[in-house]
Amino acid sequence: GRAVEVDAERAVGLLRRVRVAQVVVAEDQHRPVGGSGEGVEPVELLSRHRAAVLAVAAWIQIGRSGAASPNAGADLNLDSITAVVIGGTSGIGLEIAKDVVARGDKVVLSGRDLARAQEVAASIGENATGVAVDLSEPHTIREGLKDVGTVNGLVLVAIERDANTVRDYDVDRATRLVVLKLVGYTETIHVLCDRLVPDGGTGIVLFGGRAK
Repeated sequence: GRAVEVDAERAVGLLRRVRVAQVVVAEDQHRPVGGSGEGVEPVELLSRHRAAVLAVAAWIQIGRSGAASPNAGADLNLDSITAVVIGGTSGIGLEIAKDVVARGDKVVLSGRDLARAQEVAASIGENATGVAVDLSEPHTIREGLKDVGTVNGLVLVAIERDANTVRDYDVDRATRLVVLKLVGYTETIHVLCDRLVPDGGTGIVLFGGRAK
């Protein structure tokens, strides 16, 4: 790999939009959350949400870095690239999908429910397509992605939130999350591996998490 120059200002702008969306969702569910990010200095955002910013910033570079092209180090300026965003119906995945389409590229976004994924894709624009992928059911992933063609970038941000304590430990819920994050992520890359354009401008972003 090689280091790429991150457009931090654009990344922070995306993160601000994501945090506003998170506040709206949390208020609907009557759960307290942090502020919207508006008025917060970029340095503070980078410190408090470093993982999210880096994930977005890395994605911004995918398909545009041209590491293995004849003009390495310069923007490719391709007519269009195609990105796949697993978990693109809400949160940071949705903001990334919007950004891809806004710059004139194509995005395939996934959600567990096909109708919901297609509805979200339609709201973004004609360059967005919705598909159904449930990472907790790895054997179904290949079928869900069967119509996806050539891929210039893959972003995996899908995750489920679950407050599973040691005292009230639910093995089935814990197993579902482990399968989703470890087996589901890996199987998705495996399924799309032969469709990823084999050059330095193609990338994969894994949005991690932190166990508490």
